[in-house]
Amino acid sequence: MSVEIIGLEKTVKRLSSLQKLADLAMAKTVADLAGRGHHIAVDSIVNGGTRSGSVNIRRGHKRSAVGEVPKDDFGLLAGSIFSRHTGLSGEFGTSLDYGVKYEIGDGVGSRPFLLPASFLLKSEVKAILSKNVKKIMFGGI
Repeated sequence: MSVEIIGLEKTVKRLSSLQKLADLAMAKTVADLAGRGHHIAVDSIVNGGTRSGSVNIRRGHKRSAVGEVPKDDFGLLAGSIFSRHTGLSGEFGTSLDYGVKYEIGDGVGSRPFLLPASFLLKSEVKAILSKNVKKIMFGGI
């Protein structure tokens, strides 16, 4: 006895096509999330909250306190934040050594700006993925 499934080849091709579209949606989502993380981290430094740390008399300004987002007087820290992505892998971070020290509190009190951006980003994943799936499935890239 043999069984022939009519339309099987066509169905397999359609499923393969759907997989490619799903991969595109995921790759676009990873790229969007890396870029959004970059934006949130930069914005927190440039437009962040108040400075409640000690006053630096030589420079005449108030420092950020431990636990606050670091303040970037000259734009170096904000300018050092990068985002990159390849396929289904993406990241954002800082290229400055002192930015990493601020983030983890190595030698200075911790003034994280990347981890809080990641937490904010977590709540946006579903909406960004949904937008990209709809865009790719129904409207092209």
